[in-house]
Amino acid sequence: MGQPLDAIIKKELYGTRDESGTNYITINTSDFSDSDDISGSEQGGLLAISYTNGIGNDIDLTVQGSDDGIVFANFTSTDATTNITDASGEIIFDLVNINANFIRLAWTVNSGSMDIYVRTSFKRRH
Repeated sequence: MGQPLDAIIKKELYGTRDESGTNYITINTSDFSDSDDISGSEQGGLLAISYTNGIGNDIDLTVQGSDDGIVFANFTSTDATTNITDASGEIIFDLVNINANFIRLAWTVNSGSMDIYVRTSFKRRH
């Protein structure tokens, strides 16, 4: 029998959500989100992006990992990058058997802009 679930590790990396709704942040230049320390997780979780108000957008989203929280690199899996050209939607990266201690989302804006909200969810047992 497995150990009981201790906690769900959740963090908002870019934008916020509360009882009054989602507070998106506009992106129109290449950049990245805050990072999340997932070193206490079970090597799997979700990185989710909600986006809206896309205007002429052609934006590449890529999950990045790090061992120290300072130097990040793109995950090499083809499932860790996606291109967004539609006006609104939801993207969920299902991250399984990852060995990074920290993760974040990077984006390359080829054209246009959109508003995003980025968050993570990982599980931890004792």
